[in-house]
Amino acid sequence: MKYTRLTANAAILGNLITLMVSVFYFYYTNSAALLYSVFISISGIICSILTILVIRQKLKGSNSKFSYGTNRLENFNAMVIAFVMLISVVIAVASAIGSIINGEHQLKNFVTIPFTLLVAFSTQLVIYLISKKGLKFDNSPILMILSKDAKVGTIRNFFSFILVIILWLLSVKNENYHFCLDKVLAFSFAVFGSYIYVSQIYKDFKSLSDYPLDEKEQLCILNILSKHFSEYKNIRNIFTATKGNDFVVEVEMIFAMDTPLKQVIKLQEDMASDFKEQYKTGQFKLILIEDKI
Repeated sequence: MKYTRLTANAAILGNLITLMVSVFYFYYTNSAALLYSVFISISGIICSILTILVIRQKLKGSNSKFSYGTNRLENFNAMVIAFVMLISVVIAVASAIGSIINGEHQLKNFVTIPFTLLVAFSTQLVIYLISKKGLKFDNSPILMILSKDAKVGTIRNFFSFILVIILWLLSVKNENYHFCLDKVLAFSFAVFGSYIYVSQIYKDFKSLSDYPLDEKEQLCILNILSKHFSEYKNIRNIFTATKGNDFVVEVEMIFAMDTPLKQVIKLQEDMASDFKEQYKTGQFKLILIEDKI
């Protein structure tokens, strides 16, 4: 969890820097794009604090509160992060629509927007690089969502900065044009962010709801079972379910009545070994059923 904690700390610092710059310039511009940056930064700070709390709990391991470990807690936290970010997007869009309906359709000090985007790009890039390195050592769902969010922010802010500079230079003094550009920018951020956060919510919801494994993984498990087909009589049922960041595979296997216990134990060990070669995480269990026919 070293890099997950480091990424969370970097996210707090990076979002705090972006937040201060965004609030300062929003005061002078009333820009929807900067308001979007304000809410995203605030939600990023909140989520990073929650992440640090989850990391502390995870380091304690299984206990009376989490007797089955804390992997699901990670997925729950990742889902909360995405949900909070999505709410921030909705608030920013609602504010932009309100300014279109009730505003003067003019935007002053437009140059503050690309400057803020440059600051946001720099901070998100640092967060992304830290998280990317961490994913080589830890497949934590928290680190995955932090990395994905930082990657989205890096790409969004970079291309937005380039585009905004070009369009701003084409019409430096046209405040009506700047107003329209600001709203288009805010709505574009919202569409892109919504896609990312909704997909993350769905992914973590599946992990928390004991969904069965995907068809591809189930075929791999059948391949492992078929490899040892000569050592058992038949298979009745195969149960698969995600358990947070891990998953469980339980196989009801039928053996002949005279099958030695040593043979059954060795078969389970061999299958579990093949399973671990394919999947570094997860649990594999055999449920023994005696053949009564």
